[in-house]
Amino acid sequence: MAQSGDKIVLNIGGIRYETNRSTLTAYPETFLGTMFNERNAALLHPTKEGEYFIDRDGTAFKYIMQYYRDGKISWRDFCDRDYNQHIPQITRRELEKELDYYQIPKSVLNVPPSVVVSEQVDEFIAILKDVIYDLIRHMRNEWTLEFYKNVNGSSTTHSMKLHSLSTVRRHAEFFDLAGYEIFDMFGEEIRRHLEKEIPNLCCTITREDFNHLPKYRFHITIDNKLSRATILSETCLSEYF
Repeated sequence: MAQSGDKIVLNIGGIRYETNRSTLTAYPETFLGTMFNERNAALLHPTKEGEYFIDRDGTAFKYIMQYYRDGKISWRDFCDRDYNQHIPQITRRELEKELDYYQIPKSVLNVPPSVVVSEQVDEFIAILKDVIYDLIRHMRNEWTLEFYKNVNGSSTTHSMKLHSLSTVRRHAEFFDLAGYEIFDMFGEEIRRHLEKEIPNLCCTITREDFNHLPKYRFHITIDNKLSRATILSETCLSEYF
């Protein structure tokens, strides 16, 4: 008989997940907690590869495993958004169906508004960092983004330099929907955080009006005076240094 600490391989719709029996049985009231309870060991029928196949959504199952490992699910409506298609990869309805199947209470999806907003702010800052490092990779040292206020529920627009930055294009919708409001509430804190985290960075955030439409102008300056010798020594060209 398998012991409680034995590794278990789950094949969910063709996607493999590895976990421990004890991780699942910690929630005995759920489908998998019951399935892998030692008293039901005789009812288990693994494949010849030693896997347990369940014909469900393998992509959504990563959130199910979050529940078993952490007791909570980090899914949010905006977390898995594909900014090119403007749709979430896993919708709430799809995830609720999986929660029902695995007998996990759907209340795990209920999150206080303050937590949702704080996660939105963290994601916004993470994207700004990606943009800044994208600039460094392109050897650029100056850049500006303008975030316009969302008026009457319509999407804002932002003008920017360096439209070719893939990071900006990929997150354009998120910038539009949340940028002005986030800078309005946390602009100074964001500036201080970015300058602390990224060496040689200088940020300025100014509120302006454009044709009576309020906007925040986010200007980045990076001191990219890097030593040619240092860079060369860390590349495949180092033998010529």
